[in-house]
Amino acid sequence: MKDINKIKLLARITGIIASAVVIYFIVSIGLAPENQGNEQIITINTMFAFLIFGFIIAWFREKEGGIILSFGSVITYMYFSYLPPDKQFPLSWMYAFMYVIPGLLFLYCSYLKYKQDN
Repeated sequence: MKDINKIKLLARITGIIASAVVIYFIVSIGLAPENQGNEQIITINTMFAFLIFGFIIAWFREKEGGIILSFGSVITYMYFSYLPPDKQFPLSWMYAFMYVIPGLLFLYCSYLKYKQDN
């Protein structure tokens, strides 16, 4: 049981750090007046909001939140990968994969709970 709580705490801490970076991105770039109406920024903000929503779900339900975070990160990376080179921004892969680690940790925590119950 101690291992499960340690893994859950680590997943929460990494998720909080990722959420802080994403919220900073949304506030600094996504809500800037010069980016209002930019479809690319609106899409990126929506994907990031979906990831933050998945993190909130993972706080209470590890399995479902871990799935949302893991697949949401992969979908976000696929979106960034298919942007034209002139529309990409630096370190877009980092923004896409920030939630993979907490997502996989939440999934592993859920697996350990399942294994402990059976």
